[in-house]
Amino acid sequence: MNFILDTWKRQGFVDRILSVCVVVVVLGAAAACIYLVTMPKTGEAFTEFYLLGGEGKAIGYPNELEVGEEGIKVTVGIMNREQGTETYRVEINIDQSSYRQIDRIVLNDKDTWEQEIAFTPEHLRDRDKIEFFLYKQGQTEAGQSLYLWIR
Repeated sequence: MNFILDTWKRQGFVDRILSVCVVVVVLGAAAACIYLVTMPKTGEAFTEFYLLGGEGKAIGYPNELEVGEEGIKVTVGIMNREQGTETYRVEINIDQSSYRQIDRIVLNDKDTWEQEIAFTPEHLRDRDKIEFFLYKQGQTEAGQSLYLWIR
């Protein structure tokens, strides 16, 4: 300890100031490293909204249907990556007319909800659009939408 004090006393004013600055910078860097290691990382918050075809994959969607025939089956899926519990609602429209609504889908962070939906339209035109709208609780406009074209 005496060696350090003797060395300190022999240094000039500028060297002492520089030594203090180096110590402050090293302590600050150590504090920043400790903070980064101990604090949890917060990633991007989002919701996955998807449709799966007949084989449970994002391909092979049905696109042809006869009136009264139950021929369209898709799986609607939601995965919550919002970093907290969320409540969702799904609305399904055929040619801009309400077909079905699924209320109060409550998902914790990283939970997934999937449900197979079968369609039996009462009327079809040459080409109809089936739309899927996802709402989070409290939203009046859909946060996400998906669609299929049916002949």
